Amino acid sequence: MTMRMTQIAIVGALVLGAALYASKIIGNGPPAQNRVSALVAEAAPLNPQSGY
Repeated sequence: MTMRMTQIAIVGALVLGAALYASKIIGNGPPAQNRVSALVAEAAPLNPQSGY
């Protein structure tokens, strides 16, 4: 179970990093930031036991 949580956290971090990187390449406009915010909002419930 701990292994699974670690995998989820790593995948989430990779997806988030890729989204931030893509938004930098596409442009720093508000739509890209809103898309990243939506991704973060969707990804947050996947890991309820995060350390925050």
